Amino acid sequence: NYLDLKNIKDIVDIENEEATISFTLDEKYYCWKLEVNDDWIDEKIIVRFNDLLEKKTDKRVYILDLGGQDCLIGIFSTVQVKLLNNLLKGYKFESL
Repeated sequence: NYLDLKNIKDIVDIENEEATISFTLDEKYYCWKLEVNDDWIDEKIIVRFNDLLEKKTDKRVYILDLGGQDCLIGIFSTVQVKLLNNLLKGYKFESL
């Protein structure tokens, strides 16, 4: 557990195109409004969690593009992602 998130709540209302996620981290309240676009993820949520990780840990969000509409998302240290990328053939995790 890299971030001790508490009181996690989400709201997704596709019909009204509204989505939010809220939580508490270190007694600070966060509430992020997210874009609703059918079944696509709002990439801002990944960027925002990466920003929190950078402030609190040596970990970052890395993405491995699989060449289509899918990808793998992982949280690694710089050393871990280098080791992992050395094992992969033809793919590479990249930072945001």
